[in-house]
Amino acid sequence: MSPSSTPVPLDVATRTEVAIVIISFHSLGDIVRCLAALEKSTWDHFRIVICENGGEDAYRKLRASLPSQLKGGQAVEILLAPDNLGYGGGINFSIDHTAPAEFYWILNPDTEPQPAALEAMMVRLR
Repeated sequence: MSPSSTPVPLDVATRTEVAIVIISFHSLGDIVRCLAALEKSTWDHFRIVICENGGEDAYRKLRASLPSQLKGGQAVEILLAPDNLGYGGGINFSIDHTAPAEFYWILNPDTEPQPAALEAMMVRLR
């Protein structure tokens, strides 16, 4: 069996290098701008997890308005918190209810990161 055909364990195959976690409370406009900034990232090994703390209506608006992936192919996952868990609770809920990642980058919904921000962080972490 060649190295390229060696099966990868499921937990490794589904692991993403960076999961960007964004906690929302009726923050659609801010999140649209945040995702637009993240699409310009010079580091492309990430996925996005958004936790809506503002109830089912806000969750449905996010689902209807946001793409399932960015232009670079990075997945956008939207979770509905069972209640308003607050900021810290939303972060914990997101990490507990999504596939594991090697690193988590926690962003406020109104954050518009510079294109090289994630890359600079990853270089520093390595």
